[in-house]
Amino acid sequence: MATATTLNLSRFALGLHGLPQEAPPPPPSMSRSPQRCTVLDADLEHRDALELALEGQGLQLVAPGQEPIAAITAALREAPSDELHLVAHGAPGQIELGSGIDRAVLVAHAAEIGSWGVERVYLWSCRVGADQAFVSLLEELSGARVIATAEALGMGNTLVGSDFAELAAAVAGLPFELSTGYYSYGNSLYTLVAGSRWGDTEANAQALGGHLVSINSYGEDQFILNTFGRGINIGFTDYGTEGNWRWVDGSAVTYTNWQPGEPNNMYNDEHHARTSDWGVYGWNDVGNYENGWARGVAEIQNTSVNLDINQATVALANFADQRTTGTVTATITDQLISNLNNLAGTGNAYAIAVADSSVDAASLNALDDKTTLNVNANAVGTITGSAANIAAAINAL
Repeated sequence: MATATTLNLSRFALGLHGLPQEAPPPPPSMSRSPQRCTVLDADLEHRDALELALEGQGLQLVAPGQEPIAAITAALREAPSDELHLVAHGAPGQIELGSGIDRAVLVAHAAEIGSWGVERVYLWSCRVGADQAFVSLLEELSGARVIATAEALGMGNTLVGSDFAELAAAVAGLPFELSTGYYSYGNSLYTLVAGSRWGDTEANAQALGGHLVSINSYGEDQFILNTFGRGINIGFTDYGTEGNWRWVDGSAVTYTNWQPGEPNNMYNDEHHARTSDWGVYGWNDVGNYENGWARGVAEIQNTSVNLDINQATVALANFADQRTTGTVTATITDQLISNLNNLAGTGNAYAIAVADSSVDAASLNALDDKTTLNVNANAVGTITGSAANIAAAINAL
């Protein structure tokens, strides 16, 4: 019978990359001239273009998996500012910066946030402002005015209420939205796809292993509206046979939600469906012509393609793993070993960071089998278990 062993790793160099947790300085003097601190997700698409547009604007990068509040606190300690601008993918009450910011993270780092000393915080993330409780909590903890939106950002849309012209132009010029990526409903995964016309969005949905969404119930219709907003291309078409509307994925037509007077086939070339941009919510028939930033929602069910779902909880990663026989790539936002133990599947490319200070070696080894990437155990100071399991865990780190 193997004997239980405890190994203290405090004297081993495991490649710590976190920022120092020193006590922050007092708030900066209000007599200084206004300054900005802009914090950008280092994993953001088109980051180079954003960096070029924001050159000389106090730009700071937060790496995937890095604790974001500590990074922001360190940046403000180094360069006290009146305005804090956070640029990352987002969702209601959630900012995908580093390891992620939600209400639980705000509460856990209340003291640090209270030391920021900024007057205004601008959240350049899609729909984060739809969760007013999140915005109010950040205002309470920081003592700053928080400016956020319940609408989309990117693809022509920018944050109203900021006089930061360079950032506003850079965000509006992004060829994608600053949303979190993939969402689950029922048995499907959903994500935004872009293009200059309806056909482009369907082609991009197929490239992900799916099609433009087929909406089969009122509940799914409301999910699309609440998650992605209005003006969304959907997979409904009567191309080829006027008036014979069908779903491009072959689903049976069990539900429709046309706006009053629609479909009307205006100009005799409107053969595709899109959710309404204004007025009473519903669907409208549109043509396959260029209309600026076209947005569609891809629906992915069972497929064999590789899926890159950006940042994901354990539950969403497991859901994606069930939808494909290919490889799922994701940064797992859950960091406690008790949650990470629930990861299913093997052979996926998960970026995993363990936040526990003490873990069982068997759990680390099991976690290592779930991903082809190295598990980040920088925060782990003690590994317990049998000598064999401890040795295997250390070799895998």
